[in-house]
Amino acid sequence: MIAVGHFTIDSRVETPLDQHDGTLLRSVVIAKHFWGDIDGSSSVQMLGYKTAVAGSESYVAFERMSVSVGGRQGEFVLRHSAMRSTSVSEGGLKVVVDSGTGELRGISGEGSIEFHPDRTATFTFDYEL
Repeated sequence: MIAVGHFTIDSRVETPLDQHDGTLLRSVVIAKHFWGDIDGSSSVQMLGYKTAVAGSESYVAFERMSVSVGGRQGEFVLRHSAMRSTSVSEGGLKVVVDSGTGELRGISGEGSIEFHPDRTATFTFDYEL
């Protein structure tokens, strides 16, 4: 099934962990609000790394989704990973196996995010229950 939700970032707190020769390792905590086929909120715990090359960075994260999907309420965790530079752009979001609770117990799937100029974003989620 496909669910499309929109979200805004309610807060974003970055903490530098290590800086060396133009690189930066940082911890980022993000809170989001969702509406649409996916409705609710989430909390993201991220580690990001910027290299000394402009535009080259990578991150990994876990996001606890406290949402309803297709009218079913519960929680699950997404695992994020992405890397980009002038020559590489890859990434993905997948549901952590066995992380679903409530009416979302047993959920699996993956998603993608598209950011918009008005500072909102669209989350497209291909899932099975």
